[in-house]
Amino acid sequence: MKSIVIIFPYFGALPVQYKMWRASALLNPTVDFMFFTDACVEPAKNIIVHQMQFSDFQQLAQRAFDFPIVLDRPYKLCEYKQAYGYILQDYIRDYDFWGFGDLDLVYGDIRSFLTDSVLEHPFLLGWGHLTLLHNDQETNTYFMKQVDGYQDYKDAFTTPRITFFDEFNHKGCSDKWRDCRPADCWLEEPFDNVSKPKQSYHFCSLNREWKQVIFEHIGNKLYMLRFNKGQMEKRESLYAHFQHRGFMKDKVSDYSRFLVTPRAIIDYPKRLVNLRLRYYCRKPNTTSGVTTSSGACTLTTKDRNTMKQRLDYIDIAKGIAIILVVISHTAYPALMSYTLAFFVPVFFFCSGYTSSSLKEISLTSNFWHHAVKLLKPYFFFSVVLLIAFQDFSLRAVFGIFYSRYCLYPFGTQPDIVHFMTVGNYPLWFLTCMVVAYLLYYLIVYHPKYQYYIATFYLLLTVVMQNLPILLPWSIDTAFMMALFMFAGKLTRQYLPTLFERRPHLLVILSIVAYIALIPLCFDINLSVRQYGFSVLVCMIAALTGSVVLIYLSRLLEKTIVGKGLQQIGRHSLTLFCIQIPFILLGKTLAEWMLGGPADSQPTLVTTALIQASTAIICGYLISVLLQWNGRIKKWIF
Repeated sequence: MKSIVIIFPYFGALPVQYKMWRASALLNPTVDFMFFTDACVEPAKNIIVHQMQFSDFQQLAQRAFDFPIVLDRPYKLCEYKQAYGYILQDYIRDYDFWGFGDLDLVYGDIRSFLTDSVLEHPFLLGWGHLTLLHNDQETNTYFMKQVDGYQDYKDAFTTPRITFFDEFNHKGCSDKWRDCRPADCWLEEPFDNVSKPKQSYHFCSLNREWKQVIFEHIGNKLYMLRFNKGQMEKRESLYAHFQHRGFMKDKVSDYSRFLVTPRAIIDYPKRLVNLRLRYYCRKPNTTSGVTTSSGACTLTTKDRNTMKQRLDYIDIAKGIAIILVVISHTAYPALMSYTLAFFVPVFFFCSGYTSSSLKEISLTSNFWHHAVKLLKPYFFFSVVLLIAFQDFSLRAVFGIFYSRYCLYPFGTQPDIVHFMTVGNYPLWFLTCMVVAYLLYYLIVYHPKYQYYIATFYLLLTVVMQNLPILLPWSIDTAFMMALFMFAGKLTRQYLPTLFERRPHLLVILSIVAYIALIPLCFDINLSVRQYGFSVLVCMIAALTGSVVLIYLSRLLEKTIVGKGLQQIGRHSLTLFCIQIPFILLGKTLAEWMLGGPADSQPTLVTTALIQASTAIICGYLISVLLQWNGRIKKWIF
């Protein structure tokens, strides 16, 4: 029997699926699993652990090459997977095959699929979640071979950018094996790569095209289960890979037999087995996948389109930001004067930070999804406010479609021509975001030219600040907002550990920079194209302020205050739309409580706090009520 070792350089917290992974690994005693890690991984007969820090592995990898490599964060390790046999050759000399893989999966009977006849091939599978290679000098150095039209390993190893050098479909090493040495490859797919979730989205095997499935693990066998025309069907699997499912719960008490469902890993049921299996395989009402007659699952744009990953600290940041937005419209906006530069841009930064563009969905489809999601509440609440304020003048109606507070910038004309006169002026934010999404996707769908496009956007922002009028839908401001979204995307891509609780150097520098820039952040009002000292200073202050706010939000995560702000953040869209009527109501309430209009700084501050509290509480309650009924929620949002 040919010996196999699968290598796992892994640094940081172990995934929620680790216990399941370990149980299935131990049930494959003829395969070794070798860790290089700082995590708490307990050694076993076939689990070999080399405890080390990430910096130690960095030095280990650097010693293998005669040029400076970039390995600045653990996520960058994925680029080096096909080089592990070369980097770690001293550790794997006694094995016939070595491989690499992921921990967010469960194995079946590995040897029943990877038989000795299959292992006659030097290259097997080829995916990031599991690949095997023959342990010889030629195979271990094949990643270095330069072939026209394919990535050069030196380019992949010397850039901080993720190039997917280890994966298929990116002209990386697996593509090179498949295209240049097909006879040496075993590329069958007896595994299941499970669909990415939309929160509790049902399992769908993307490569084997089974929908509404669950997985049963019994002994060392793994089966994919589904119900087809009322009958249960099983298919054995080499492994199942559960990507982007950090929310799964591990509730197993006996790993001799268990189920993997979309929400949790659970014990195999002892009673009402068939009924419970049907229940776990059901398609939740929250999904929108389209199924074919063959049982395949084709994900719609709404399901596969840049699904926003719900991060608690991002919701907290939005909660803080919407409170600042509300205060800016009260009787004493000076309360948030030190946050002028970032309390609006942070929403755009967060949008880029939590989105991941999927190229299989067209730019048009991605943009349309976001446009509809923003414009439905925009027009709904505009009409509601028009009726509430009983202003049906041509200017008020035209203002809804022009979507700008006024026609002329402040201070340029005696009459700046107010448009949004029915308490709907905060809604400029929604149409601005629609335009910003279009501009943002123009960047991310053209990665080869993304920095040129971003530079062009910056120059346009500088030029358009001198236009005599404010353009409809904030077109003149949206270019800057798209840059904030792009900055958020780059931060998530290249600095995934930036918002860890231990302060990152860039967080500290952002705090210092923002404090230094505060004196220059006067008179900023992005809704009417006011950038304060300069466009560049405004952008730097907005970005550093956003970083500081999100880091502080991370510190508040899991606290009582944080949970409250998180709830407010999740309803920030509605609060944006309907804050003004309740701010006015709060003013009336404050005058009643104070015995008259505010005429001093203490009474102005008190009035502002009452207004903000009224708007936040009432807006939140209305948002909850509107989203309580699924049909109303779908109609408005």
